[in-house]
Amino acid sequence: MQSIFRVYRTTQNVEVKRRRLKNLSLFAQDEWRASRRLSISLGLRYEVNPAPTDAAGQPPYNIDQVTDLTTTRLVMDRDRPLWKTTWNNFAPRIGLAYVLRDEPGWETVIRAGSGIYYDLGNTQASDGYGRAGFRITTRFVNANFPLTQAQVDGIPAPSVTTPYTETILTDDPFLKLPFTVQWNGAVEQSLGSSQSISVSYIGASGQRLLVDRSYLPRALGNLNFSANAAIVLTTNEGRSSYHAMQAQYQRRLTQGLQANASYTWSHSIDNATSNFTVRQLTRGNSDFDIRHNFQAALSYDIPFSPENAVIAALVKNWAIDGRISARSALPVNIIGASGVDPAVPYLSVDFQPNFIGGSLYVDDPSAPGGKRINFDAFEVARDGNNALIQGNFGRNVARGFGSFQADLAIRRNFPITENIRLQFRAESFNIFNRANFGAVENRLSVGSSLFGKATNTQNAQLGGLNSLYQVGGPRSFQFALKLLF
Repeated sequence: MQSIFRVYRTTQNVEVKRRRLKNLSLFAQDEWRASRRLSISLGLRYEVNPAPTDAAGQPPYNIDQVTDLTTTRLVMDRDRPLWKTTWNNFAPRIGLAYVLRDEPGWETVIRAGSGIYYDLGNTQASDGYGRAGFRITTRFVNANFPLTQAQVDGIPAPSVTTPYTETILTDDPFLKLPFTVQWNGAVEQSLGSSQSISVSYIGASGQRLLVDRSYLPRALGNLNFSANAAIVLTTNEGRSSYHAMQAQYQRRLTQGLQANASYTWSHSIDNATSNFTVRQLTRGNSDFDIRHNFQAALSYDIPFSPENAVIAALVKNWAIDGRISARSALPVNIIGASGVDPAVPYLSVDFQPNFIGGSLYVDDPSAPGGKRINFDAFEVARDGNNALIQGNFGRNVARGFGSFQADLAIRRNFPITENIRLQFRAESFNIFNRANFGAVENRLSVGSSLFGKATNTQNAQLGGLNSLYQVGGPRSFQFALKLLF
């Protein structure tokens, strides 16, 4: 059997841990009551975020210019930062609260606010330490592990000679800090001394968001790069917007009962949800766009206090907790085919298909959830020369499956002393055992037998803990005994 090891080696005098990230943030805020009913809060934040540097004076390799990729070369210039520092990152904030009605127990308060929030964006800049000039891949066949010192010493130092074979991770030299403008308004109404409702509007606009664009310089005729060596360029081309209506009911703990219920209608739009390498910038529903979201929770201390000591020992100090979570479906981005954009040679582009008519969804008893997206409603989009083009079906137009889950817990406290008690809990997750389906196969290339069908359940795609204990899993029970002190 052949054993193959891939060994990554960095230059001997540069370590990633010596990277220096500098940031200066200044903030001033003042609050005052303009009148008996009106309160005002004003703030101003200032951000300075220079490009990362290195304690050894060796920043990641960069490219000499981005305006003409046909002649771009790799450079390490200690005097040239990865991007120019911007000095005008001012972020004002304002908040207002007005008491429209001050009758005790029936207060009405109107709130509004707005602000600008900057992000640092150092993650992409740090990635350069793991690429050209800092990494080399060596294959060892039929070798034993661990490697001998002689084998390690035989690994050559990373090379940056042309043609470059490593992917170059770099930044637009005119990169600016991404920021979000947020605004909101709310009306809060008390319903007696322990209950309230509120209705809010939330809005946000993301500007200059960071995205990574991947190019193949060799495809443009640049002989400084090998055929598979890419330039991954971080730019400010990302944009997003968010609008939401939120309604909430709250009951504080009173007579053993407390409750909270909220409903959100929202719409999130962007041209790239992820800041990882994006294949194209297409405005549409965000990958996480959830139009309807309902959450409710209740806790109730059951008021059994019988005088009979034996009965009291059986029924006293019990409580019940419940939670309901329901949301509408996440988007599904239908992909007709993948390839290289004939106009701009990105590393790879996903092409939207043409919608040729018919029903977008069809009933299918053999499919998870009893339905699937209609394969026959789409075709791969091509031009007159049979080259791939973007079709007429937009990004993230289709939808998958919604989610509903109810959890229930019963608990009882056994007082031992004034400050120590034993608590027994019996909990059921997804008590109605509803199947919550997750990701949907979205590529036409898989064929009609798999396309448009759910490929797993929601709990299996969230990562982290065992899927049995994730939201969207099958019905499960657990029992616990806790000592509280």
